[in-house]
Amino acid sequence: MKNNEKTGAAAYSLINALEHLLADTNRLVVWPPNAKSSAIDEYQALIDQAERITLKAKDLKHEVTGRF
Repeated sequence: MKNNEKTGAAAYSLINALEHLLADTNRLVVWPPNAKSSAIDEYQALIDQAERITLKAKDLKHEVTGRF
């Protein structure tokens, strides 16, 4: 049962992070940045956010499975 709870919490955490990434992506589609520098900053922030999600997924996999 404990592993099921860990898996559920990990899945919820990832879903929440992905919803935030999707919301930020949709915001940029609807309201694109006006200046080139702000566009670069906004899109770099999306890339950083996606990288953090990937690392979080790997960490949660290791925590739940106990394997690397």
